[in-house]
Amino acid sequence: MPPADRPRNTRPLGDLLLAPKGHLQRYRWVVLVIIAAVVVLLLLVVHWVDATLHPLAPVGAVVVFLSILAAGLGGVPAGFGVALVGVITALVLLADFNSKAGTVNAVVSALLWCGAASAAGLIIRYLRRQVARREAALEQALHRTLYAKEQIERVLEFSPQFYRAEDSTDLLDTVCASAMETFGADGARLFTIEGNELEIVALCPPSNHLKPGFTLQGDDLPELDDMIEHRRPSFIRDVRTTRLKGSALTLQHELNLVSTVRLPIFSPTGITGLLALGWDHAIERPGEDLLAIMQRFTDQAAIAWQTVLRAEAQRQADKLHATLERLVAMAPSFHITGSREEVARAMCEAALVTFDCTGAALYRIEGDRLRVLDRRPPLDSISPGTTFPLRDEMLLAHEITSHRPTFVADAADPSRYAGPWPLKVLSQVGVASAFYVPVRSDADEPEHLLILSWDKPRQTPDENVLVIVERFADQLALALTNASAQRLHDQLQASLLPSTEVNHPVFRVLTRYHTGEQRLKLGGDFVGAVPAPDGGLHFVIGDVSGHGPEAAGLGSTLRSTWKALALAGQGIPEIVDVMRRVLATDKTEPNSFVTLIVGRIDIEGRDISFVNAGHLPPLLITDKVISLEGTPAAPLGFDSGTVRVLSSFPLPRHWSMFCYTDGLTDARVAPGASERFGEDRLKQRLTDWTGPPDGSRPAPDGAAVDALMTEIETAGGGHFADDVAILLISTKDEEYSE
Repeated sequence: MPPADRPRNTRPLGDLLLAPKGHLQRYRWVVLVIIAAVVVLLLLVVHWVDATLHPLAPVGAVVVFLSILAAGLGGVPAGFGVALVGVITALVLLADFNSKAGTVNAVVSALLWCGAASAAGLIIRYLRRQVARREAALEQALHRTLYAKEQIERVLEFSPQFYRAEDSTDLLDTVCASAMETFGADGARLFTIEGNELEIVALCPPSNHLKPGFTLQGDDLPELDDMIEHRRPSFIRDVRTTRLKGSALTLQHELNLVSTVRLPIFSPTGITGLLALGWDHAIERPGEDLLAIMQRFTDQAAIAWQTVLRAEAQRQADKLHATLERLVAMAPSFHITGSREEVARAMCEAALVTFDCTGAALYRIEGDRLRVLDRRPPLDSISPGTTFPLRDEMLLAHEITSHRPTFVADAADPSRYAGPWPLKVLSQVGVASAFYVPVRSDADEPEHLLILSWDKPRQTPDENVLVIVERFADQLALALTNASAQRLHDQLQASLLPSTEVNHPVFRVLTRYHTGEQRLKLGGDFVGAVPAPDGGLHFVIGDVSGHGPEAAGLGSTLRSTWKALALAGQGIPEIVDVMRRVLATDKTEPNSFVTLIVGRIDIEGRDISFVNAGHLPPLLITDKVISLEGTPAAPLGFDSGTVRVLSSFPLPRHWSMFCYTDGLTDARVAPGASERFGEDRLKQRLTDWTGPPDGSRPAPDGAAVDALMTEIETAGGGHFADDVAILLISTKDEEYSE
């Protein structure tokens, strides 16, 4: 393919000859000398040919032309000088002063030539000035065009940077810094607009007194309404001459503003923001093309801003979803059993995982102080049991009473130094942002305080995160309530069982207590055994009707009554009668009753004596299993002081006695079945514990009892429906045989 022809130079001849940088202009003084010499030579030739000069003679036209040429090259003085040379030469060589007509002719010719040369020079000077102005205008336009091109290139250069920002804070700082560099401003500020309020979200360079979050009213800014109404940039050459007031005046003084350009940020719903460029000196109004470029820059920044906000919203949604998933995954932790301290440790660990925080601490609120229950990861300065003061003047004291969690974006704010924690503790923890979460159970006032902390600053969470934090606090309150109930359960259960292991020289005593399916509704089953001063053994097993703290408390009272009377040496019928009277005075339900067995094993007589008040009979295990059916009697609470008859049975050398409550035999034989395990099946099962009379087979131990309970419980579906208490007394072969 042949190369394209280059365009030919079409500049006019006058431009080539009279151009400011042309050859004639560079050597114009040489040309002027040549022109003057040509004029003199021309006049000499005319003198030699014809000595008569007429104003309209061709020589005059030539002189005038050369004068005009000289004026074009050197200006009016040069043209006038050439004409003067021609006139003088003509007067010397051609003028005829011998006659009046010749003199008039010479003078008129001189005046005409000089006048023509002067007029032509003036016209040419005017034209030259016009050309100079035009060239200056073209040069200025070219300069503006090049400047605009440079600004566009800068805008295009900075646009990709807008989309590389990771978060809105970085983006807004980049926009302000780029605007300053692109347009040569001394400062840039980015505002959001909501209603009539403007809030600074970024500014460059930073200010010691003005921070992001500074707000001002739209009424304080002149020409703002005009900019919004016409949707175009506004320029103020000197803001000091405008009617600034309020926060806008504070802003002008702080930033030392003189000239400013305000560029609106629009969305489909209207104006949402404002980019303000400022100069500390007065500048001329930017051209429309430059204002258009500034607006284009602002539009690009606004698009990038919206993109980053959408990305942040998506990340926030993903993070929220992940938090919800972690919260669901942590759900089993909310039902953890154990002490309050164990629950606190588990919940702090769950908070670290759920909220991706670097620290989680749980405090119990004790009036005017906070007591640490646990802190993850552990710190020596915030160890469990440590207390910190909580005074009314502290900001935290008011935040705790709030019904919602309080988020502190800047935990290092000096206003928060007057808190429960000393500065040494704060420096060791290294908290940048924190969540203060009051934890309530059923009380109006919070009983605990959960603190989530991060070692890097975090933005204020949205409403969705607050809801999740509140939900976590509710679950934490439930876990702590369960822990308290479990602690009460354990205390009540401990009061229903022997406080220490029964250490008897002749008999081995085993007790078991198993809560039913409603684990926190402890029943009133109780069991106990104490050695007698004469070497015998007192024992008791009972079952208070109903469930709950009242039944458990009544069972504990009856057991304590039995123990005190047994240790005092009272007889069995007397002990039962006192227990009947205690039941009558302490029961809260009129229909409450108690089934029980109160007995004693005598070593010397090798017999067992007991009173059975409506309870399941003991099972004696030797080489077979038999029920010790004593004299029947009604449960306590169904009679009014009937004398209880003592039943006695002899005992062989080797034996075991199995006492139990009805929760064991009331278990189902299979899940969902109506048939119960019953006493007959229990007897059949206990035949596995029988042995020859010589005691060659070891007596059943705790493992055997546990296996029995597990077998019956598993067969019924996994949990006993009711509480189960077991008392197993066996002989120690070597001692008893003697």
